[in-house]
Amino acid sequence: MRILPENWQEEYLEINGIKEYLLHVKSNASAPVLLYIHGGPGSSETCLSHIIADGIENEYTLVFYDQRGCGYTYGANKKVSPTIQELQSDLLETVLYLKKKYNRDKIGIVGHSFGSVLGLLFAAEHPEHVAFYVGANQVIDFYENELVGYDKLCKAVNQSNNKKAALALKKIGQYPSKIFDRKFQIQLGKVRRLQGRLGLAVNSNNVLKAYKSSPLYRPSLLKPMLMAMKVNKNIFPEMWKISLKNYSEFQVPVYFILGDKDWQAPYNLAADYLDGILAPKKKSYIIENSGHFSSQDNPVMYKAAMTDILKEAAL
Repeated sequence: MRILPENWQEEYLEINGIKEYLLHVKSNASAPVLLYIHGGPGSSETCLSHIIADGIENEYTLVFYDQRGCGYTYGANKKVSPTIQELQSDLLETVLYLKKKYNRDKIGIVGHSFGSVLGLLFAAEHPEHVAFYVGANQVIDFYENELVGYDKLCKAVNQSNNKKAALALKKIGQYPSKIFDRKFQIQLGKVRRLQGRLGLAVNSNNVLKAYKSSPLYRPSLLKPMLMAMKVNKNIFPEMWKISLKNYSEFQVPVYFILGDKDWQAPYNLAADYLDGILAPKKKSYIIENSGHFSSQDNPVMYKAAMTDILKEAAL
C-alpha cells in the first residue's frame, strides 16, 4: 500500500472521453495554482513530483497530470493513440477544471520539454486563463533544435577521442531529416542515447532512479514509458512541423528556466527567442551545471528561479 504525503491528493478527471490522472500537491488556500505539463511525448513526470515540488510546495499549489497515452492515464485508457489536437483539448479542459476547483480567475502554467510546446501555445491562444507561463527547458523549433544539438554532439565526440562514440556517430548518417518517418525515429533514438552518454541530453538511468524513488512509483508505470514512441506515434510527425517562432507576442508574463548544458533543447535558441518576443514581463533564468532536466540536475537554482518568478509575476 502506497503512503503519500499528507498534502498530496490523487484523482481521475473524466474529460473528452478519457479518465485523466491528476496529482495535487497542495499549499495554503491563498497560494497561486500552477499546472505542470510534462514532456515526451509520453514521458510522465508525475513520479518526479517529489523532486520538482520539494522546496516550493509552500509557495504554490502544484498540479501534475499524466497526458493521454502515458503514466496512470495510459493505465486507465490503454486503447489510446493521441494527437496534438487531443492533448491541447485535454489541457484546456484540465485548466478550466482547476480554475473552478480552486476558485481562480487564472492559473500559472509550467511546461517542460515537449510540454513547453503545449504550454506556450496555450499561453498564446488562451491568455484569459493564464496568470503567467514558465518554460522549463523550453523547446522553440524541433528541427532547429536537432540541427544545433547534433552539431554540438559532433564536436563533443571529436573532442573526446572516443572511438566507440565516433563509430556510433558515423552509423547515424545524415541528420536530422525534415520528415519524421520510421528511419528518422531510429536515428533520433541513437542520437539521444549518444547525447546522454556525453552529458548533452537526459540521462535516462538518472531519471529512472529518481522515478523509482517516488512514493507514486509502481513497476506498471514503466510499460507506457517503454511504449511511448509506439503509443504516441501520431504526435511525432505533427510536432515536427511546429515552430513557436510564429508566436512573437504574448498577453501574459513569460519566463524561461534553461539549463546551461542542455543540448536536447538548446538553451541558446530559447534565450534568443525570449529576447525577441513582446510580453508584459519576461525573464530567463540560466541554471548552471544543468541539462534537460534542470529541476533534477540543479534543484537549488531551479527552486530559486521559481521563487523569483512568483515575485516577478507579482502574484
